[in-house]
Amino acid sequence: MSDTANLKRRNPGKSSEFSTDNEISKDYDNEKSHRSNIHVHRVLPCIPANILLVTFLAGLLFLAYFFHYTLPTPVNESYGPNGEAVFSEKNAREVVRVLSEDIGYRIVGTREEKQSMDYLLELIEEYRQQSRANPNALEFDVDVQIGTGSHRFDMMSKVVMKHYVNVTNIVVRLSCGPECNKNAILLNSHFDSTLSSPGAADDGVGVAVMLEVIRVMSQSQIKRKHGFAPGDLYTSKLRRRYRLTQGPENLQLLYYGKLDE
Repeated sequence: MSDTANLKRRNPGKSSEFSTDNEISKDYDNEKSHRSNIHVHRVLPCIPANILLVTFLAGLLFLAYFFHYTLPTPVNESYGPNGEAVFSEKNAREVVRVLSEDIGYRIVGTREEKQSMDYLLELIEEYRQQSRANPNALEFDVDVQIGTGSHRFDMMSKVVMKHYVNVTNIVVRLSCGPECNKNAILLNSHFDSTLSSPGAADDGVGVAVMLEVIRVMSQSQIKRKHGFAPGDLYTSKLRRRYRLTQGPENLQLLYYGKLDE
């Protein structure tokens, strides 16, 4: 007979006592496990929310980084692989740099405003000479208009008379001849700036883009007609009414400028 059986016969009370202690120990372990499970159930709902928030923020950061650095590759060359003129971001950025950094503030009537006009005319003449190398290129006409006059407009419920002197317009016309004279597209910008800014974005970028379009299109053989008119008078609610018929033939501009209507 085993020792355990003999122990039970000799000490029946103690055997019951040991059994009770084991049951208490098991009950304690079960209660502890139950409490632990309750504690886990209380914490678990917070973990997915935190993970979701972190994942969402990380996703936004990744998307911002992705779209910031996946812009189209800038084209620095002025000509493509087949020798055709292409829009060059490098050329455009150089124009913006010269206007906003080398020349700086280009307030109407200042020396800097005159310098910017001379710089633009120099570039335009360079592009015209380049276009002449192509016998099939578009007609390239340039005109500089200097106007003096006045006009009325309303500002803050008041009637204001504005008088301007020697306001300059540079007009460039690209045309394929009489067959294209019926319709035309006009692009305009201003090369002056306000009192508080050197005018890189307003409107140096517009001027730079326009110059690159002139360079590319003037060397193209596609038949079309376009007018380009950089002006030098920057004022909110400004109305400039010019007839650009004294310069490039058949290009009429009745109304353009920085408008609020």
